[in-house]
Amino acid sequence: MGQDSKRFKAKHNSPFNADSATIMHGKGSFVVDFKQTTPRLDKIDDSKQHTVITEHNAVVLRPRMAKILLRLLEENISNYEEKFGEIDIPERKEDMGSSTPENHGYIG
Repeated sequence: MGQDSKRFKAKHNSPFNADSATIMHGKGSFVVDFKQTTPRLDKIDDSKQHTVITEHNAVVLRPRMAKILLRLLEENISNYEEKFGEIDIPERKEDMGSSTPENHGYIG
């Protein structure tokens, strides 16, 4: 008899540069919604129209995976800062644009 074989197909999206993110959580999951905002100036007839395009890529994580991701980010940021220097971020939460409920954090 022949051996069972399994085939896997991976979907690869093009790279996405996020300029802001929103993090929400419930009992069973964390949702990280990465956003990319691109302003455009379109010429329609003889007038110019400002257009803002926003794309979203949301990642849903179970609590355990969210904590593993946190640990991996902490390790990688530490390695990055050892090599390239400290990453400057605002000291206070208000300076990061956060004025949302407790279970909802906004970055950007």
